Amino acid sequence: CLDHPLKDVEYESIAQEDTAFPIAANKDVDILFVIDNSGSMGEEQRTLAANFQAFIEVLEDPEVDANYRIGVT
Repeated sequence: CLDHPLKDVEYESIAQEDTAFPIAANKDVDILFVIDNSGSMGEEQRTLAANFQAFIEVLEDPEVDANYRIGVT
């Protein structure tokens, strides 16, 4: 290596302004449930049915306020 002396680092003072940008949340959501209707999926169907109300309650929560559409096939 070449023998170069180290130089002190000089910092420039730059002021930055805080800028706020309004963000519009998109609460539109499409949900598609694809249900396997074979006999081996009975337990999964029961689990879905047992938890569906809780799922809808989350979508309906005022903090979420989702605009949703649900499809089932």
